[in-house]
Amino acid sequence: MNAKWLSSHIAENDNVLYRFRKTVYIDKADGVTAFISADSRYKLYINDVYVCEGPCIGTHKYYDEVDISSYIKNGENKIEALVLYAGGGGLSCIQRKNRVAFIMEALRDGETVFSTDELWECALDKSTVFYISKHVHPNCYPNEIYKPEEIEWHSAVIPPFGTGDELWGVLPAYVMDKNPLKAYTPSKGIAMPISQSDIGDSLKIKKGSKGSVIFGLDKLSVGFPEFEFEGDAEVTVTYAESYRCADGFEKKVRSDTSGKIVGASDILTVSKSLVYRPYMTKTARYIKVEVDAKADFAIKRAEFLEYRYPLEICNNFECSDAVYIRIWDVSIHTLRNCMFDTYVDCPYYEMQQYSEDAYLEMMYTFMLSDDYRLPKKLITDFWQSQNYEGLQLAAAPMVLKQIDPTFNFFWIMMLEDYILYTGDTETVRPMLAGIFAIIEWFGRCLNKDGVVGVYKYGKFIDWVKTWKYGFMIDDADKKPTSISSLMYLYGLKAAGSLFRRFGKNGLADDMLSEYEKLKVSLNKAFYDEKTGMYKDTCDGGYSEHSQIWAVLSGAVSGETAKQCIQNSREEFVNKCSYSYQYFRNRAYDKCNIAVDMDEFLRDWKTMLKLDATTWFEMPGSSRSDCHGWSSVPIYEFTNKILGIQPNDDSFKSVTINPHFYNLEYAKGSVPTPFGKIDISWRKQDNKYEVKVMSPKKIKKIIVSENTQTYDENVTYIREMDESTGRLGTS
Repeated sequence: MNAKWLSSHIAENDNVLYRFRKTVYIDKADGVTAFISADSRYKLYINDVYVCEGPCIGTHKYYDEVDISSYIKNGENKIEALVLYAGGGGLSCIQRKNRVAFIMEALRDGETVFSTDELWECALDKSTVFYISKHVHPNCYPNEIYKPEEIEWHSAVIPPFGTGDELWGVLPAYVMDKNPLKAYTPSKGIAMPISQSDIGDSLKIKKGSKGSVIFGLDKLSVGFPEFEFEGDAEVTVTYAESYRCADGFEKKVRSDTSGKIVGASDILTVSKSLVYRPYMTKTARYIKVEVDAKADFAIKRAEFLEYRYPLEICNNFECSDAVYIRIWDVSIHTLRNCMFDTYVDCPYYEMQQYSEDAYLEMMYTFMLSDDYRLPKKLITDFWQSQNYEGLQLAAAPMVLKQIDPTFNFFWIMMLEDYILYTGDTETVRPMLAGIFAIIEWFGRCLNKDGVVGVYKYGKFIDWVKTWKYGFMIDDADKKPTSISSLMYLYGLKAAGSLFRRFGKNGLADDMLSEYEKLKVSLNKAFYDEKTGMYKDTCDGGYSEHSQIWAVLSGAVSGETAKQCIQNSREEFVNKCSYSYQYFRNRAYDKCNIAVDMDEFLRDWKTMLKLDATTWFEMPGSSRSDCHGWSSVPIYEFTNKILGIQPNDDSFKSVTINPHFYNLEYAKGSVPTPFGKIDISWRKQDNKYEVKVMSPKKIKKIIVSENTQTYDENVTYIREMDESTGRLGTS
């Protein structure tokens, strides 16, 4: 960009809003493209009409490219940007420097139409104050207190950032890349129906009165509420994922209107009239508006505009069980609510891209869409977060430095599966050094017994009520845990495979050598022959988690591996939460143990009985009612019921092995880089007819009593296997 960065002479070290504006003359409105970025977030308006917002959030700095032709006119045009500088609490996922900054350049055919320069004006907008609600995590987006204030404009200043010096290799203050994602803007507003109101359906209230109305959305959603108010009043807008019980804490049936609305709130002073749309996105199923009227007051309009990544879904799964279809739909809605410029763990409580959550969300995305842009950005975000020790952040992008060492292995898993589903090896190639650094860090942590010792940093595994703090294996801060060593063992195996793929055979051999040594040490330290399971620590404790990683890492195999998994069903063994059932099912696959679909879906059916419209983070009164990692059924329905699994990079061949369970039919489309694979099957006359259509480049390997390979589209019939309800042998 040839434009200049702008800032203000008023520097604030808090979350504050600034406005930048200029009136420009344009003689021809056609074919004008704008390039825009900011520190930290901007909303662009042209002639008082909202255009877009950004920049793309990431570990790296991005700029947006936007066609603004439809917003400008021949003659004078008012260009204005409302820029949030994220200098205070919350907004941990947004990178920032030490002052507000904005840049914009508009081009036509490579020639500058207008750009930011010294002639722009700037103002500190004191009307909005940001604060962190006690109902959300301190890392999350802040809420807003709005009170109209006069705006004083002054000349924008050119900050002393330094433009860099290419001759001497000096980088500019902001090294930017183009936004790698598909652009998106808020949806058209949808009227919010009234759930409860003590001011009547007219939504009017007399001067001196107080009242409230609760708006209820059809399902928990993410985006921007927009209200049109008329009159004078103090207004509190509270956003809630559900109704809570009378104690204001416990959650049961999420739509039980006998409960309370509790949540984070925006606080507004309305004078005469106001169209209110908060600066940051909100997540809610219910929105309570409380009014203290200083004059006759009315809520003229109440709408909700969804705002999330525009994932195009091509897998329209369908089957004969209506509950399965409902679970599929809720799973997709949950995932989409956790997709923006990054994946997020949850849109309400914390809004961070944690590597464990994001790995699972990436896998669900691969089942639904051939849009690989967000997965590609995901692996890049974590790669760029790696520190001098060789460890990545547990969540990236993140201003705070949160590290949980075993989370690094989820990134290595991302790389494996990113290549498997996209075939894009070139993106991964430069990341091999990052893999090596992670492996080296864990190698330095080995103790005298040859297993991973006690290390500093976080030790989160899963939400398990009986564990320390509900998420950490007991005594993990004092004693080595089997899971740390088992995940390291998995990492060595995966690293060796990736290095060999890229021709780094020496490194691959080194990984294999370390793998074999660690395998011997950890089996000696943690395997308990009496129970036929791996202990969580040398002194005992048992969990499904340890058995899962023992199987996935290859620490144990064959009949012994199968016994580990089967023994972990014992009542005294700590069990997985929702998300970890994905990993448990992969361990089942490796042991050739059939997944009982109805038993697996029991937790999700329980959530439906609680009127869930998105999946919870954990059982009970979950702090988050919308957690992307819980959308495990997306993967299982595609992988099991449709039975499509890639055999090699980029779906050059696929295994087709549908599991029939008790269904009469199922159908869907699985995305690949070559186009979608359509599969359908139906039970007729005690037989299953399976139809497969796919791109010609994909070879199909049909699993049956006599496994066969097909190059063309196929229709085949299998006798019903009453014992397993599946195609092929168990």
